[in-house]
Amino acid sequence: MLAVTLTRGLAKISCSTSTAAGFHPKLHRALLRSSSVFSFVFSRPVSLAKMAQLIECVPNFSEGRDQQVIDAISKSISATTGATLLNVDPGKSTNRTVYTFVGSAEAVVEAALAAAKTAFDLIDMTKQTGEHPRLGALDVCPFIPISNATMADCVECAKKFSRRLGEELAVPGNMIVSILSETV
Repeated sequence: MLAVTLTRGLAKISCSTSTAAGFHPKLHRALLRSSSVFSFVFSRPVSLAKMAQLIECVPNFSEGRDQQVIDAISKSISATTGATLLNVDPGKSTNRTVYTFVGSAEAVVEAALAAAKTAFDLIDMTKQTGEHPRLGALDVCPFIPISNATMADCVECAKKFSRRLGEELAVPGNMIVSILSETV
């Protein structure tokens, strides 16, 4: 749930933590220090009608112990124009890292592809162990609508990502996209 109040040109946004996670980098940092619901006030006037499309991507990679690999994937996301890396959450026992980033539809697809390419170059699944079951170097790559985006927009992101993943890295991914397309 997201509530917006405009007072004298300032936007006050109140929302649950699940909504805030990908909405804005400042909100995300506030989320890490808050309870389950909080408010955040921008320090300059904000026109919500002019806000660009914002989609969150939360890929899970099968590496949570090797900091060099974790950092390399982070850098590939951060180097993508239009994408903002919000959080990197490695787990040593699961040997898995969850990355959270936002951007336009095009930017999140490009950042996800850059991250996947880096992961596929650096993660050796023959040596991978951990408590969490895994499908490959990249387990899941969900796209989530945050602002001025729909679930249909995210399905299109998933289709583009999957198609390019197959074309550029010879990795199958269309089965999951097909299932997702039938549910939207």
